[in-house]
Amino acid sequence: MTRNAILAASVTLLLAACGGGSSTATTTGDETNTTGTSGGENGGGATTDAGAGAGTTETGGGGGGSEELATRVAAGQERFDHVCGVCHPGGDGDTGPDLHNKHFTVDRMTNQIRNGSGHMRPIPEARLSAADLPNVLAWLSTIGAVDGVR
Repeated sequence: MTRNAILAASVTLLLAACGGGSSTATTTGDETNTTGTSGGENGGGATTDAGAGAGTTETGGGGGGSEELATRVAAGQERFDHVCGVCHPGGDGDTGPDLHNKHFTVDRMTNQIRNGSGHMRPIPEARLSAADLPNVLAWLSTIGAVDGVR
């Protein structure tokens, strides 16, 4: 199978799995990492967000010790697996792109989660609460998806 055929099949599966079908796609860079390489199923046309890795934002709990962070990471992994794991099992690529080593800022990842982009639908607070989001971000930081989580 050619690369383009695999890409087309992947996009079709992604739309089916996420309930998508919108013909609009964004090129905000949300599917690319800070090095400018493609971040998954988007085989071209995505633009790189030059400031994607710049800056940090403190989330949740702040100032706690390593035990508190470990608790937040464990809770975040559980919520991630439940809410996001269908498309990103363990942070790996499947119907959604691999999230490892993306190095998004907290603000950028929060925007991606809450507003979606391209083929990803937004995840509202009804599915991932405001209290659970910082824990998910803490877990995502352990796989290099997000930088600046404390």
